Amino acid sequence: MKYICLLKKELRFVFPTTLIFSILMIIDHVFVSSKMGSWDLLGQMIGAFVIPLLLIPVWSTYLMYSILSNEWKQKSIYMLMSFPVRGWTILSIKIAAIFSAMGFVLLVGIASGYIFFHEQLTSLLPHLFFISFSFIALFSLTLAVIVTFSFLLSRVMKHFRLVTFLTTFLVSAWGMIEVTLWLSPFISWLPILTWNLPEAGPILFHLSSLLILVLFSGGLFLLCCLIYDKRIEVD
Repeated sequence: MKYICLLKKELRFVFPTTLIFSILMIIDHVFVSSKMGSWDLLGQMIGAFVIPLLLIPVWSTYLMYSILSNEWKQKSIYMLMSFPVRGWTILSIKIAAIFSAMGFVLLVGIASGYIFFHEQLTSLLPHLFFISFSFIALFSLTLAVIVTFSFLLSRVMKHFRLVTFLTTFLVSAWGMIEVTLWLSPFISWLPILTWNLPEAGPILFHLSSLLILVLFSGGLFLLCCLIYDKRIEVD
């Protein structure tokens, strides 16, 4: 029961920004649909879907940092650490809240896109579902794990915590790119999906990138759990 209560607490915290992001996405769709007569299909796709999808990882990064920093500011971390549960449980609940928020935003965005652009984008909706719920969501969760790792590592330090957080975040993001480049040749046998979109040409989607993100985020999440259980002290 305590796990459900913790998840509800995290969902209540992320709900306001999730609602705001969803409303802004609908407003964006209304604006783009008003330009339908002057914008071509590619311009509509970029304005209605590409830009909002690229903003989701930025939003999820901010959301995870807000969740973690709020617990330390409000001292609710004392209550969490008093629970007889492992760190992976606490951190996975936060990840689940982020994933739920992203899922809600993506569903609202696709539903709104269907309402305003169903005549133009009906053939693209299955591709948008796959891209948004696979690569965008997984990439956003990976960034959320990087934020968690950077924040927890900064709490281990007694001084220069902001510098530690920013440095760790940038180094971890760079490491994600390097790991992707290093592992890609070893899993190049995975299939490459090709979609021919009207006026946009072929789009290639490497399944190997999904596997690398899963491996990277999974390993970093385990390291976060170790830091949370062994090194974190509340001050």
